[in-house]
Formats: sequence, C-alpha cells, structure tokens
Amino acid sequence: MTAPKDVVRRFLDEAWTKDGWDMAVIDELFSEAYFSHTWGGDLATTGGRQARFFSGLELLERLSSDLVAEDDLVVHRATQRYRHVGDVMGVPATEREVTVEHVEMWRVTDGKIVEHWGGIGAGAQLHRALTVG
Repeated sequence: MTAPKDVVRRFLDEAWTKDGWDMAVIDELFSEAYFSHTWGGDLATTGGRQARFFSGLELLERLSSDLVAEDDLVVHRATQRYRHVGDVMGVPATEREVTVEHVEMWRVTDGKIVEHWGGIGAGAQLHRALTVG
C-alpha cells in the first residue's frame, strides 16, 4: 500500500498541469467518498469552487513546500507567489504579485485521499495582500 505522504506528494506534484487538472491522476488518488471541509463538498464541488477562486491568480513560483505525516494524516505547508489577474474574493485584478503562505491537511485511507482541511489563514492573508497599500 502506498504511504499517505506519497499519495499527497503525487497529488501535489502531478495533478495540476499548465493545462489544468489531470483528471486521470485525480481519479486515481481521490476516494469517491472524498469530502473537503474547506470547500464544503465532494470532489466536484471542490473542483468548481477552486476553479472560480484560482481563476484570478496566476502561479508564478513555488517558493517552499513541506509535507509532514503521521498515521493517515498529511499536512502540507507551502509558500507560493502569484499574480492577481482576475476577480478574487470580490477584488478585481490588480496585477499585483503576492506571496501566500498556506497550510492544509488531508486524510488518506487505503491509498486514496478521503478528507481535506485547508487554507488556514491564507484567505485573509491573500485578501490583505490584494487590497492594502
């Protein structure tokens, strides 16, 4: 059986491409019972909400990425740099470059991602970066 940390690492490394989500990787790594506490729904709900949220951000650089695992839980801490190119949280595009620190956690069971919690502090941090001086 694949270790939970390896499942999440593969998701982070392979699921998002320059052309969007690689659904073959998503289908392989996520359980049909998946639920995101952050996005408030199953995989389809999560995908739709993420698409709307991230459509206003252009990823410029991944500055750091750390994974820590214990039993079936995997935590990811990352720092990424984005360009604000469209509406995000009601804020129209500013073309600002912003750096966002992000923490999220997954539960992995039988080699599949079954639960997600995330964005601890990232939403407020991003909103400040887009709207303050």
